[in-house]
Amino acid sequence: MLLNGEIFDWYMPAQNMRSLIILVHGMSPAAHRDPRIIRLAASLSSAGFAVAVPLLPEIRDAKIDPESPAHLLSVIQQIVKRTDLHPFKKVSVIGPSFSGAVALLAAARDTQRQIQSVLSIGAFSGLSNGLSSLLTRSDMDDYARLIILENFLPRIQKTNPDIIKAIKLIREDNWHKRDPQISQSFVNSLPKNLKIFLEDVLHNKETREDLSHRILQNNRDFLQQFNVSLHGGRITASIFLLHGRDDNVIPASESRILYQSLREKEREVSLLTTTLLSHGDSRFSVSDAGEILRFLFFLSRFFKEVKK
Repeated sequence: MLLNGEIFDWYMPAQNMRSLIILVHGMSPAAHRDPRIIRLAASLSSAGFAVAVPLLPEIRDAKIDPESPAHLLSVIQQIVKRTDLHPFKKVSVIGPSFSGAVALLAAARDTQRQIQSVLSIGAFSGLSNGLSSLLTRSDMDDYARLIILENFLPRIQKTNPDIIKAIKLIREDNWHKRDPQISQSFVNSLPKNLKIFLEDVLHNKETREDLSHRILQNNRDFLQQFNVSLHGGRITASIFLLHGRDDNVIPASESRILYQSLREKEREVSLLTTTLLSHGDSRFSVSDAGEILRFLFFLSRFFKEVKK
């Protein structure tokens, strides 16, 4: 635990520590205890890296909060000060999806230059683009779309709290892959007019397109705070952008846009889009030998930077 009560899990390598990595969890209810995060942290630790995985409650609770980059940077600065755990004065940060963008935005605020590299996995160049895709494209992920609706419906219109609760329960059922009876029983208890409204918001493409337009029009200043392309010019860390080519949450085009933007700002940035990832989950096959080599080469460059 840190001085202000922040919680983090600590993975200590068995032998000499090579360097310190901060691993940021994504928007899942399991947060820093998500099995995917635990596996990655354990793998990094077994390779000789000291790994800290902080709990960020607002990200765990799927809240799109402009204070998240500052919160993450504060946690990073506190972990760096833990000389009882490690001897390092600089860190590298790994973040998936929304958390990858938060990590990059935290690096843009890092005036002390304690963050030496960032590996962003499947992040967006600007929340506006990702938001629009999730609401208007039918092939995008339901869980991520529910997060957008949960966060932005109350920002554009007066919304009955039971609608937001229903969306939250549906989102949690979607993540846990549990019996949908938990959310469905609540939805069934809603008055008829609320059920009709909820059905329209969830399943009517034209309604979602209208919502997307209104969100973008009425939340410009809010959304600008998540524009990584805009703020990325202040990043001094080495940047590594990794993206699944068939990502159905945040399209790979987002990392390409961000890469081009950061290159124009003369930032040190590398990009790999790969078929070996979906949205943060790996899917290796023997036939992917060439792709695996590219993937490993990209990661080797990141870890070379981590060990500086």
